[in-house]
Amino acid sequence: MSNGARAILCVLLLSAGSSAAPGSEEYERGLKAADAALEKLVDDALARGARWLLEQQNPDGSFAPPIAGGFALGVSALPTLALLHAGVPRERETILRAFAALRRLYRQGPKRTYSVSITIMALAEYGRVRSS
Repeated sequence: MSNGARAILCVLLLSAGSSAAPGSEEYERGLKAADAALEKLVDDALARGARWLLEQQNPDGSFAPPIAGGFALGVSALPTLALLHAGVPRERETILRAFAALRRLYRQGPKRTYSVSITIMALAEYGRVRSS
């Protein structure tokens, strides 16, 4: 069990054993602490996943292994979408290379429903304006 998971478990166990009544200030503090710990765990997991995905990118910008065949577009679009969802800036070179690969794969390969759908989702996420 990771340290973060232990921290959340401790907070939850302490909250469960607490005599604080739901709605009380002490109870709310416990919930906020648990929320903050969980949010940190999720953020850390997203960062680790993004780092791993970035290490899998091929030199041509795609993510598809040679065995992907007719699904190379979708196999490359899904990690691109995941990286954008994980907060990797769309201006980052790896994202730009990924979209260049998606354009190339779209022109070259078959237009399978799954592949095109995931590519559209990646394009929509790329074009989404994020508020800070």
